[in-house]
Amino acid sequence: MFLATAGAVLALTGVAQAAPTRYEAGGSNAAAIQGKVNEFAGALGATNAPGSPAADGGHRNINWDSVAGADDQVTALQPDAFKADGLYVLANKPTVSEHPSVPALVSVGLANARFSSINSSYANAFTTFSGNKLFAPVDSNVTGLVFVIPGSMNPGRVPGFGAVFTDVDTAGATHIQYYGADGSQVLDQPVPTGKLAFAGATFSEGAVVTAVRITNGNAGLSTTVSDTASTDVVAMDDFVYGEPTDGDMVPAATDNCPTVPNQDQADSDHDGQGDACDADDDNDGVPDANDPTPGTSGLVVDTDHDGIPDDQDPDDDNDGLPDAFEVAVGTNPKSADTDGDGVPDPTDNCALVKNPDQKNTGGKDPRQGDACDPPDHTKPTLTGLKLSLKKFDGRRGTQLTYKLSEPALLTFSFKRKSGHKYKNVKSKLTLVGKKGTNKARLRYLDDGNSLDAGTYKLSVIAYDSAGNKSKAAATTFKVK
Repeated sequence: MFLATAGAVLALTGVAQAAPTRYEAGGSNAAAIQGKVNEFAGALGATNAPGSPAADGGHRNINWDSVAGADDQVTALQPDAFKADGLYVLANKPTVSEHPSVPALVSVGLANARFSSINSSYANAFTTFSGNKLFAPVDSNVTGLVFVIPGSMNPGRVPGFGAVFTDVDTAGATHIQYYGADGSQVLDQPVPTGKLAFAGATFSEGAVVTAVRITNGNAGLSTTVSDTASTDVVAMDDFVYGEPTDGDMVPAATDNCPTVPNQDQADSDHDGQGDACDADDDNDGVPDANDPTPGTSGLVVDTDHDGIPDDQDPDDDNDGLPDAFEVAVGTNPKSADTDGDGVPDPTDNCALVKNPDQKNTGGKDPRQGDACDPPDHTKPTLTGLKLSLKKFDGRRGTQLTYKLSEPALLTFSFKRKSGHKYKNVKSKLTLVGKKGTNKARLRYLDDGNSLDAGTYKLSVIAYDSAGNKSKAAATTFKVK
């Protein structure tokens, strides 16, 4: 429910200027990415202990092993489970999975139960970077993260964020989007492929990131979605991020409002508490909320009439979306229906554009309505299909190159010459291609068979995520 809104809102925000330093690595095991993770963490400063009070700097690390739950169990994660560490997790059915203490498939070095209770195809798909537990949303491949001052619900900002992923197969499908205090996107970072992969970024401006949106692969964990060559299901391990602060660059030890940004440190009554967080700025005994003179609101405001004043209420409009998140992504924290189309923000597939009919015929993001994500009817183009050798040894195969106008799924069909005619080959080949030039090794087909000796005609068709089909590209070749 919620992530349809998160996807719609986050995709619509503008792009602000920031100077990121990117850290990326991918490989077959933890050793392949450990150096880059260490480099990233070191750039953020010393490690702050889990659940420790807010600090001036350093970084925090979440590896999910503190989440209660027995071996071989999928555990539901509450959004505020890591509030003490300055992180609010917003996802569709966020879960944590722990593998058994004795792996069942030692021969391949993987445990047998990482989310396998959801779908048996996941049993060997994932591996861990640290500890035993992994994290993933269920029935969705999108996770929203909002940073808060540790131990509070006051909006926080971090100077960098990074995450470890497992089973990233499709280039570009898994990526991290970073958002600033005004809700604008400051970076969209693809995650490298690999059995384990890491991606993270720091920003030269300091603590500028208020929220992060993570897209895992091209499908979410589900009882009906298996991990296949064309369906990339991805889980996550460690989150590493800079200490969440109020972003005013004043050290917490001397900040007169350590959880509220106030660069000017104004303190009208000189009581050591800044005006930005002082309930009675002039110390006249009349709270600012009831005082017409200090230039504050003058009245107690309770937008959702729940008895909690807005300045104390983490969800002013009571729509289920925390104010910190709504500020970060651009929806109105004081209105449950930002665009006024009669559809509440949590279920609106275009939360910033009026679309009372919620029409959704399919665009780049299937969670968004046509009003903010128009249907994609553009057919992909497949050009430059070429084999490095027109005649090659079937045992070694040959390199295949081609160029795509957009990411697409390719189906390869073969016909083998028999006498003066060509007959269809039962075996097929399916590949996932990225935008631009692609290279692949043509050797084994989807059923594991290789091509027998002979003369062949090859026909290739590309299908994009909206189901649009390219014209067929063709070539001929021989197998010795």
